[in-house]
Amino acid sequence: MKIVGLPGANQWTEQWMTEVIGALELGQSATVVRSYRHWHTPDKELDLAYEIAQVAAEAPDLVVAKSLGTIVTLTGLDNGSIHAARYVFIGVPVSGLGEAELKILEGIGERDEPCLFIQQRDDRAGGAAALQQHITEGGNVKLAVIPGEDHRYDDIEVLKELIEAWHGDL
Repeated sequence: MKIVGLPGANQWTEQWMTEVIGALELGQSATVVRSYRHWHTPDKELDLAYEIAQVAAEAPDLVVAKSLGTIVTLTGLDNGSIHAARYVFIGVPVSGLGEAELKILEGIGERDEPCLFIQQRDDRAGGAAALQQHITEGGNVKLAVIPGEDHRYDDIEVLKELIEAWHGDL
């Protein structure tokens, strides 16, 4: 199984994602954490199409995405570019999503792939209650609410336990 990690907008989340993916014990044979191209270019603008293409080229079995990575993943799912067997969305920035992204989010329950959402109860970028307004739990969609409001998701052990338990239930 190949796991691809998509960090958040801040460059420090690349190391954070490496730690999250590294902690998981899911029988993975390969792991990749994306380093967004805009982090290394002077203009520092996200090229969404490029990042989606990079994820698609990895042919992941599991995508673990945080914040900005959830937007990349949702957009890639919607346009048919990203095809993984399972998805984990951590810290979806609900308050920063546009109509298009919200529509994709609202249709996630119609997909066949299992999706785990991990959201802080009071996340400053949109808490669990805000996310619940846009997803339907049940079937292939599970929401795990954890304490917090800082959008950092620093407790890697909690994330590991939630992801491994969800993965084991599939």
